Amino acid sequence: MVLLNDSCIEALRRYIEDRRSGFVFLQDFRKQKGCFTGSNGYWRGIWTDYSSPSRRHKKRRRTFGRVGIVPQEIAKARFERHLQNESLIRPPSGRPMCHVVIRDILENMGERAGLRRVGPHVLRRSFATHLYDHGASLEVIQQLLGHTFITTTIRYTRLSTGRLVTTYANCHPRDQMNA
Repeated sequence: MVLLNDSCIEALRRYIEDRRSGFVFLQDFRKQKGCFTGSNGYWRGIWTDYSSPSRRHKKRRRTFGRVGIVPQEIAKARFERHLQNESLIRPPSGRPMCHVVIRDILENMGERAGLRRVGPHVLRRSFATHLYDHGASLEVIQQLLGHTFITTTIRYTRLSTGRLVTTYANCHPRDQMNA
């Protein structure tokens, strides 16, 4: 079971749009740009050809002139013109995103935000800790995370200093006598 707030539900609706079947999260592949380089005295272009219906996509290479005879700008323009006629977008696999892709997306987003070590596990742990800090019982968190044993859930919930101080103030008899 996954509980979502209104903003998450709206974001999912926008992402899914009119799809009525298939997987919820699909991997979006960007159009490749290929690689242009000077190698062994020649200007060469390298790209992956996705026009084949099989899963085996071929790396293609082509020479666009000799270094020293053809200027780099002209050779690169030839390469870019050539790529306009190639199939450069990987076709969708029809499979859901794997955990590695999701982890990579989260790590890239974390890096852009200036954070280190952001991944799915960190999100699960933060989710559990926030629920616990705002009063959710360990049994509820255990069910939401899908844990079999409560000891696993306890390891996921990190106590914040504020929660420790509040609990001490509310529960310890010596603190209550001073009030």
